[in-house]
Order: sequence, then structure tokens, then C-alpha cells
Amino acid sequence: MRSDAGTRLRRSRMAGTLTLTLSAALVAAPAPSAGQEKKDDTFTMGKGAGIGALLGLALGSGNIIGDTIGGAALGAVGGAVVGEVQKSNRRKEAQQQAKDTRDQQLGAREADVAQRETRIDALEDQLRASVQSAQDTEAAIVKAIGGDNWEGYKALRACNHKRAYALAGAGATAANVDHQRASVWLEAMTAVDQKDRKRSEDFYKSLVASDPDIDTVQQASLVTDQAVLDMRAERKEIGIGACR
Repeated sequence: MRSDAGTRLRRSRMAGTLTLTLSAALVAAPAPSAGQEKKDDTFTMGKGAGIGALLGLALGSGNIIGDTIGGAALGAVGGAVVGEVQKSNRRKEAQQQAKDTRDQQLGAREADVAQRETRIDALEDQLRASVQSAQDTEAAIVKAIGGDNWEGYKALRACNHKRAYALAGAGATAANVDHQRASVWLEAMTAVDQKDRKRSEDFYKSLVASDPDIDTVQQASLVTDQAVLDMRAERKEIGIGACR
């Protein structure tokens, strides 16, 4: 009897050991999906208990019920361990996926920032080029007609006729002949913009006398009218309404 009891005990322990070994091997099995978690955990525990009972039956022929209960208990523990490990694996996988998603989003944001910085740099380069171009253009204008006449033209465009006349008078005193001639044109434009016919006629005569390209008063009138129309178009472009 003692020998049989010892044999049954050894077989029961062997069954439990094999069950735990098999349960450990199940840890490496693919984790079930999140929707099947509860169902699969129940199945895993039942499977562990069933294997324990089966091993107990196979290895021990004596106290089958006692040996089976012992093996089943060990199998149930092994099955529970498997379930918890699989849950842990799923949590780790979810955490890794979340990290990967955050890394991808961060990378996308960094790429977007880099693209925006590139666009800003390009716009800044264009702005600097535009400013430089405007400065170059203004320098060319000043060289051609004189600083006083250029400021006088801007005053006329801003509807400040009094200032335009004053600056044109200053331009007439310049040593440069082209600047002197430009001042007469500025005075003529100012008079036409104010619809001052009498004054306009006087400036037309001065243009015939001072500008070799103007032969008649009528020609001076036509050229001045066109220049005023162009100047009024500039007013509209920069948001200045008609003068009152």
C-alpha cells in the first residue's frame, strides 16, 4: 500500500510538472484579440485543468480521483499564469503601438514644421529681393529726376498739391538740367490734377520751351494728361481715393 501511495504521489507530481511545463510553453503562443480576451482566458484555464486531469489519468492508475484533482489544480494554476502573461503581452503590444503612433505623429509634425520653415525662408528671401528691387528702382528714379521732384511726385499722388508745388520749385533750382525739366512736368501734372486750366496752359508753354521732345502746347497737354491718368491709377493701387 505504501509503495502504491508513493507511486501515485510521484505520478501526480510528474503530471503537475508536465502541466506547468506545457503551460509555460503556451505563454509563447499568439495572444488573442482584445474582443476575445474574457472568452479565451476562460478557455485557457479550462484547457490547463483538462490537461492536468488527463495527465493524472494517464500517469496514475491508482487513486485516479485524487491524482486527477491534484493534476487539475496544478493545470488550473498553470492556465491562470498563461492567461495573465498573455494579458501582459497584449498590454505591452498596445503600449508599443501607442508609442509607435506618437513617434509617427511627432515625426509628421516635425516634417510639417520643417516645411513651414522652408516656406518662410523662401518668403523672406523674396521679400528681401523685393525690398532691394524697390530700393534700386527708387535710386534710379532719384538719379533721373532728382530727389525733390521724386518727393514732390509722391506728394501729388497723396493729393498734397501744395507740397508738390513747393518741391517742384525746389527741383527747378537743381544744377542738373534734366532735374529742372522734370520739375516743370511735375508742376504741369499738379495743375491738371487740380483742373486748373489757366495754370496748366502756362506750364505747357514752359514745356515747349524747355523740352526738346515737345513741339506744341497740344502735345504737351496730351502727354501731361496721360501722365496724370497713370498717376491716378497708382493712387487707386495703393488705396488712395480721388482727391477732393
